[in-house]
Amino acid sequence: HNKNYFIGLGGKDTICASHMAAACYGIEKNLGSLVTPLRHCYNKAENEFLGNLPDVYVQLVMAYNDEGKLVHTGFYCG
Repeated sequence: HNKNYFIGLGGKDTICASHMAAACYGIEKNLGSLVTPLRHCYNKAENEFLGNLPDVYVQLVMAYNDEGKLVHTGFYCG
């Protein structure tokens, strides 16, 4: 779940960089590996920066209404 935090906080640039890092390591080496170099980086970052924080998930749900406009339909936190 730590990847969700860092990608969620870092946005598009972070996910693009993570995909590039995984690609540089090689898809053949990534597939089937429990802890890849990228996963190791996320685990290390979690230990250093998030280790003492509680897990809180927030989800905002959106959908298109009858007029085709994007609207909030739900907010969940826990």
